[in-house]
Amino acid sequence: MKLLKATRQGGGMRAWLMLVLLFCTLTVEGQGPAPETAPPLFPAGGLISYNSIFTTRGLMPGVSGDVPATARPTFSHEADLNFTWGFYRDFDLTVLVPILTNRFDMAGAPAVGGTGLGDAMVLAKYRFYRRDSPRGPTQASVTFGPKIPTGTTNLTDGNGALLPSSLQPGSGSTDLFLGANWTYTGLFNLRRLVADEDFHSLLRSQGAQATPSRR
Repeated sequence: MKLLKATRQGGGMRAWLMLVLLFCTLTVEGQGPAPETAPPLFPAGGLISYNSIFTTRGLMPGVSGDVPATARPTFSHEADLNFTWGFYRDFDLTVLVPILTNRFDMAGAPAVGGTGLGDAMVLAKYRFYRRDSPRGPTQASVTFGPKIPTGTTNLTDGNGALLPSSLQPGSGSTDLFLGANWTYTGLFNLRRLVADEDFHSLLRSQGAQATPSRR
């Protein structure tokens, strides 16, 4: 009887302990990224994200033999890996690594293409202006950094011929990305109404196969 009573008491203690742990568990929440483009994405924080982009196009008319130099993929998939670190209050650093799949279909001929690493980008953002007011903050920032020729540029067709640069995951060029962002919160004195502007440009150099870089 004593053994049975002790067993029941032990089971009751375990049940009460589980209830206490259930109701006393702390809720842990992560910081969300800034929805506007001017401020740093994660001040004093970090982000790892994945983005997937699919694009399809119709067949090029009149193409049934060799792949034309101006061919664009009839199917493409871009998988972007984004690593962002807000290492200081007004700064963040982003490394963007794409993985691309390109395929070109032709009438009466096998499809050509392949998958490879794309050109990586290393970008630094600096917020140089912030002004707070009762309607909300006004902010401005600049972003700059290189696009590095890490992408694959040697995909070939079934006969071993090099595919045109438009079907290669990489460009073979080193380019410079420049951007500027401006955010005005409280448009028409409505705190939830935000005007957000994004200006950017990619200064391109000569790419692989002696053609202008594609990305």
